[in-house]
Amino acid sequence: MPFGVLAPVVAPRTRGFLQVLLLTAVVMLLVEFAQGALVTGRAFDVDDIILNTSGALLGYLLLGRRLSRAVHARRPKA
Repeated sequence: MPFGVLAPVVAPRTRGFLQVLLLTAVVMLLVEFAQGALVTGRAFDVDDIILNTSGALLGYLLLGRRLSRAVHARRPKA
């Protein structure tokens, strides 16, 4: 969930549902590859990618969207 809340706040270009989905899936895939390659006894698990991505999307829908709009509010032109 924290990834879905913080991604649109830190990177305003990832404010859409699809952008958060793709960014989260790619990052979690890289994390799983790194864990499988670097940590002894750890194997690549697709379930972790699916669950982490689902949690991030839930966090985005519950809080990330509103928080991103509040932080990156459009300023009126003077």
